[in-house]
Amino acid sequence: MNDQPISAAAVHSDRGMFRNHHWVMLAVAVAVVVAATVLEVQPEERVALRGLSRYPLPHLCMSRSLLGLSCPGCGLTRSFVYLAHGRWQEAWRVHRLGWLLAGLVLIQLPYRGMILARLMRPISSRAAQWLAWGLVGLMAANWLPTLPCQTNRLIRMADQSQAVHRAD
Repeated sequence: MNDQPISAAAVHSDRGMFRNHHWVMLAVAVAVVVAATVLEVQPEERVALRGLSRYPLPHLCMSRSLLGLSCPGCGLTRSFVYLAHGRWQEAWRVHRLGWLLAGLVLIQLPYRGMILARLMRPISSRAAQWLAWGLVGLMAANWLPTLPCQTNRLIRMADQSQAVHRAD
């Protein structure tokens, strides 16, 4: 064990980092909400800025781009955008947990604001860890049932590719 006393400067530094963390989380939440309102989902399921539909954003998921497999988070951006525009059924169709995660993002606005204004204390780190692991579990439980369909599709695509190469 370290029996050295903690200096006042170290305590002040930790508090500053603590406050910075809440500012960053608040800024991220605001950015997500603003992005969801200024983006639109195109008919081919690509996302673009409103008014610039000829220039869709690139796919962000490396798993989908490189392997052709959707990851547990695939569809969340589209789900958030659909939710921001009141299109609940489409949001549910592209990601069944989008509403839950969007709700958690929205809750960050008053939660972080109240912490920064010193109107409340943050939840314990243990509670935050349980919440995070619960979300990871929900995301995995939502994603795992889709794997057989995805792998079957990949196998069919590979078989078709081999058939084309044999025909050449």
